Amino acid sequence: MGIGTILEAWETLLMAIGTKKAEALAAALQGPVSEAIPASALKRHSRVTVL
Repeated sequence: MGIGTILEAWETLLMAIGTKKAEALAAALQGPVSEAIPASALKRHSRVTVL
């Protein structure tokens, strides 16, 4: 499943479990949308839930 397919979904759920994911999650949610951080594209989705 690619980023384009994910962005076409009605709703998206992002689960990041563990302290080792904190830096990547922060970069995805707080930094600019970037190909280097694919999860950052979720900022373009209108219905995202982050757990």
